Amino acid sequence: MSKSTLSQPISLLILAAIVAIEALVVAGYGVTYVIAIFAGESKLVSAMISLVVLFFAVAAFLVAATRGLLKHARWSRSAIVFWQTCQLAVAWGSFTGEGAAAGFWIGSALILVSVAALGLAFSKPVLARTRGDV
Repeated sequence: MSKSTLSQPISLLILAAIVAIEALVVAGYGVTYVIAIFAGESKLVSAMISLVVLFFAVAAFLVAATRGLLKHARWSRSAIVFWQTCQLAVAWGSFTGEGAAAGFWIGSALILVSVAALGLAFSKPVLARTRGDV
């Protein structure tokens, strides 16, 4: 670990880890869809390609937010709050519709992670480190 990483508050490091893991998961979905396209499992290739682009764009956004957070960039906290809010909307939708039983566990996990990340994003140590001059 670098000297600057060791001087970071633990709540900031945990938040960065959560967002980095989210980026990996989203990128993993993108890779899964790329494999499905080449395996011929897709009925609408153009829609799958659009989703792949979306997944990789979101993963890049989350990586940038994680890097910004570790560099104490003020904008990174806003980006993380935006993503967690989007994730809460997806979680809410997973409780209804087809497959609601499986959706319950997925939605619960998303809510748990989002609430934890939001709590960390608004914790005093994270606010103090990412509060820059305007």
